[in-house]
Amino acid sequence: MNDSLFTPTVEYPLLWLFDFVYPSVAKLTLNLDDIEIFEYDRNRLRKLQYERVLFIINHPTTMETPICYYVANCMGSRFNFIASRDVFEWFGGFVGELLRKIGAFSILSELDRDAIKTVRSILAKEGGKLAIYPEGMKSNENDNLLPLEPRAIQIGFLGLEDALKKDSKADITVVTCFVKYVLTEPKDKLLNHIESSLKAIEQKLQIHWDEKNLLKRFLYVGHKILENTEKEYNLKPSQESIEFRIARVRNTALNKAAENLGIQLDTSMDSISKMRELFSIVESYELRFLNPKYPNLKPKNLMQAKQDMEKAYTFLVIRPIYLISRPTAERMVEWLTRYETLLFGSSKFRPQKAVLQFAPFFGLKEYYNDYKKDKKTTIKIIKNRIQNYMESMLIEAIGFTSPIIEPLQPSLSLKIQNV
Repeated sequence: MNDSLFTPTVEYPLLWLFDFVYPSVAKLTLNLDDIEIFEYDRNRLRKLQYERVLFIINHPTTMETPICYYVANCMGSRFNFIASRDVFEWFGGFVGELLRKIGAFSILSELDRDAIKTVRSILAKEGGKLAIYPEGMKSNENDNLLPLEPRAIQIGFLGLEDALKKDSKADITVVTCFVKYVLTEPKDKLLNHIESSLKAIEQKLQIHWDEKNLLKRFLYVGHKILENTEKEYNLKPSQESIEFRIARVRNTALNKAAENLGIQLDTSMDSISKMRELFSIVESYELRFLNPKYPNLKPKNLMQAKQDMEKAYTFLVIRPIYLISRPTAERMVEWLTRYETLLFGSSKFRPQKAVLQFAPFFGLKEYYNDYKKDKKTTIKIIKNRIQNYMESMLIEAIGFTSPIIEPLQPSLSLKIQNV
């Protein structure tokens, strides 16, 4: 196991250097032009400089750790970050090593007790700050949220318990943030970029269709990928709705991945829960952090499982109504990212800026007595509070972008599958 992924360090000379070069690095590696925080929120953040903070943010991409680093600077403080394992692999591991030295580390759910101890110690120390993503995996949709996991709140209370042993007045402030990514290129350039990317995808799929409407082309590409995946999984043609077919492929891919991993998925779990479990198992194998209940895997089985998971993830986040109802450039690029990752193995960041919103802050200590009496119920109450904050900010953030072309009527999308 790569222990360095679970051991954050802070090297202050490197931090000071990174503060200076951050804008250039963000542009070079993430194509991130700017991060916008309203002045009112900047003032609120500065007041938390010396406080313990549990920083909670949505997780639509792999860029949220650098975003959190910027927020910490706005506070005049430093964060520790729970970062996705795949981020540590960027640029041959160079980015991961850099992130570790500025306070980032990875964690494998309940399997890694040492990492949980690290999290508790971070929040227990005076002025400790931890950034975490309660969706549990990236959603790939900036105008949507996955159900939040209760683990983030549980971690907060574990840290508070340890802090109260040192200081009876200790508290942990919960800061809920929603990030919205907005493409920064002019409309004409965006349309040309989308057209060029979509054309490359159509060539890969050998699609020759004389249709100029971008939205119809997006939907047809999705339908073609669906057809190809059905054939790959030997699923018989169906006259059922497109939604039924997408769900059938997604479930088949999840089951195939589980089969290659040598496990049996709980049939009562929803697709998101199944995906989270599969991701956790794959990460544990790749880091050689093996749970005795999982069988040993051959490399080819692990690779096949990852390919099946990629397909399942695509059909989890690609829903026609999401694009049809509001065809913004941002939603189109989200779909391009999924198409490109599935067909070419990778995708690139497009020029964009991040706009951050913040919900009202609150302290965990106000819930502490209730937590001691009924942990499960109290965690659920706080999780719902944070979920409501996130959903309210999401609705407001949808207005930050506008459709780049005219929406389609939902009924028209159903006809495309018969082309």
